[in-house]
Amino acid sequence: MIGEITKKVEALNKLKETANNPKILWEEMQIVADKSFQLQEDILALIQQAEETEKNIAALQSLFETREMVWDIIDEIAALEIKSKEKAHKKQSKCASKKSCPDKKCDCHHSSHEAQEECHSSCCCHKH
Repeated sequence: MIGEITKKVEALNKLKETANNPKILWEEMQIVADKSFQLQEDILALIQQAEETEKNIAALQSLFETREMVWDIIDEIAALEIKSKEKAHKKQSKCASKKSCPDKKCDCHHSSHEAQEECHSSCCCHKH
């Protein structure tokens, strides 16, 4: 049982490494997170079974530390998932620069970007 726990913890660590990849897409991150949470459930169930039968104090302490490590890894993956989601769902401004507006007039009927920026702090493509 300890060997199975070890294998699953190693797999969880590999998923954490994947989640740490700055180029990971939001869709990929969702898959990594789902697999991670499933592994967490499996590992914690195995730890629970092992604790019920284990009599050795050192082995019980090791199981406790493994549980803590799994929680830490899952916390890191969850934080990375949130970061990935925020990154993926940030709305891109339609008018990131003056030259992206075809007539260099904002939709607020100001004659220039400077006037529009005084009126709003948002993009020139902002609609009222």
